[in-house]
Amino acid sequence: MFKPQLLAITIAISGATFAGATLAQDQETEQLERKKHGRAELRDSRARHGRDSANRTLQRMDTNEDDLISLEEYLGDAIPRYSQTFARADRDGDGYVTQEELQPSRKGQRPQFDQAALHACLDEAGSTVDRNNDRVATNDTNGDGALSQDEFFAMLEQGALDRFALIDSDGDEQLTKEEIQTSRQEQNALRSAQRKALRSCIKEQRDLAQ
Repeated sequence: MFKPQLLAITIAISGATFAGATLAQDQETEQLERKKHGRAELRDSRARHGRDSANRTLQRMDTNEDDLISLEEYLGDAIPRYSQTFARADRDGDGYVTQEELQPSRKGQRPQFDQAALHACLDEAGSTVDRNNDRVATNDTNGDGALSQDEFFAMLEQGALDRFALIDSDGDEQLTKEEIQTSRQEQNALRSAQRKALRSCIKEQRDLAQ
């Protein structure tokens, strides 16, 4: 006479187990949907930010209000900041910038790695991040081992010309809002990939050092 009760208990347990599994599956599906939705929102937010940033750049640089940025307007926006950039780079205030002063300060950030091995890892990953190129030697026209203000300004101006050419995808010497936005998206993606490669290579060197 206990069999019907036992059967009822068994069915109840099976039903609860099935319901629990279904609930867990539903929760997992909901979490996946939230992640997808979150990623979509993040992409939309970045796209809006890129458009807003391009609009602000155009408004700031487009002095003749033709919805284009000429090379003259681009340089006209950059040149006033040269003096501030030089002052920040000239850490000891002697009026010259050395290669040591151009190196980023990474105090306490990274243990001493084999730099050749680190750069080899970055090369293999296709990244050019974290290169300590000797910009002084490249731009030191009088060969005194440091950059004067004029030499430093010339270096910055060449950098601005290179950036303009990079953004100007159709080579018409006019920057559109779309070109600015596309260039920033590409540069952001490149920087993200470079940071990922750098973190991976640093971890590899840290593991080897242990």
